[in-house]
Amino acid sequence: MQNRFAKYATFVLIANILVILWGGFVSASGAGDGCGEAWPLCASAAERTATGLETFIELFHRATSGIALILVVVMFVRSRRWFEKGNPIRTGAFWSLIFMLGEAAIGALIVLFGLVAENENVARAFTQPLHLVNTYLLLTALLLTVYWARGGQRLRFANRRLVTLFGLALGGVLLLSAFGTIASLASTIFPSQTFWEGVQKDLSADSHYLIRLRVLHPILATLIGVYLLWLIRTVRQRIPSTEQLGLIILIIFALQFALGALNAVLLTPIAVQLLHLLLSDLLWLGLVWLGATALNAEWTSVRSTQEQAKVGSTVA
Repeated sequence: MQNRFAKYATFVLIANILVILWGGFVSASGAGDGCGEAWPLCASAAERTATGLETFIELFHRATSGIALILVVVMFVRSRRWFEKGNPIRTGAFWSLIFMLGEAAIGALIVLFGLVAENENVARAFTQPLHLVNTYLLLTALLLTVYWARGGQRLRFANRRLVTLFGLALGGVLLLSAFGTIASLASTIFPSQTFWEGVQKDLSADSHYLIRLRVLHPILATLIGVYLLWLIRTVRQRIPSTEQLGLIILIIFALQFALGALNAVLLTPIAVQLLHLLLSDLLWLGLVWLGATALNAEWTSVRSTQEQAKVGSTVA
């Protein structure tokens, strides 16, 4: 039964990633106003100013989001029926449902207040990162549900240093992604004709605040990349079992960094934006899984291990 649930939870996680990617396509294509200021259904044709294609793109996103919500509800109900009280699987499914409802609520607010398409209202600069934070929390809950369904232990927070290290890593990636949404928003609302024109806008004091903020994204990416390299090296020394996953995370971050640069040079083509978004989600999921694995593993001292090795060689 638990194996069946693990497969279903994995399916729900993948389905939500696909919905998130389509949401990114909605934003990047400028089709966020495809249904007008009506939710959850579209406004009438007379009330809409969008093209038929934009309406389809937005309506399809709403439909798939609704299906994703149903999948999470089913997962929640099954967790209550199949597992006893106190099982962490029930906790993961519960929070998955909470954050899924949060996704729907934030999406409704964005539509009802018209914070879509070319709207450059200050409120939009806050709702986009807010939506991102809730999305990452949803992915975290879904992934931990999978983790526990596959036999993972309930997370232990006894090692405060390790908790702090991963807290900083996840917080840094969250901040980086938040500024990424701002950079993407600025590029969508204020497109440049050439890469150098975009650089000049970034450095101009007369540019819109969204444009001036996006220069922080690559700076944060560099700093956080260095921190992740140090963190994964540190964790790998003490928990050898995390070496492969740590390497995968670093490869994902390197690819993401390269795609970010390519995105800027090619003036944010939609395909590159979506691939960049996918890697962002995978980076987050990888860090969460690595953190869960590390918290439940034995955190050994490198110094004591080296000393034991020296003693062993001396005795030999």
